[in-house]
Amino acid sequence: MARPSEVTAIQIRDIDKRTGDVRINKAWKYVGGEMKLGKPKSSRGIRTVTVPLETLERFDLDRPGDELGPHQQQHPGGWRVPKATV
Repeated sequence: MARPSEVTAIQIRDIDKRTGDVRINKAWKYVGGEMKLGKPKSSRGIRTVTVPLETLERFDLDRPGDELGPHQQQHPGGWRVPKATV
């Protein structure tokens, strides 16, 4: 389980495609009125969660490690989370 601010801060380098391990080590925070990446809410927030490999196969993980994770796509107007489809 992870907070939305942590999930949206995952970078490609945080994901191990072979094991499904995803390292939660940062979160979005408001700093001076702007959204910035920082540490999770508490030190216990730094953790590793395992995602099923079948789930990871659905994402494009063959991108540079510093790009934001598989849940985000770049658009001309900037980054945004795509809407879920059923």
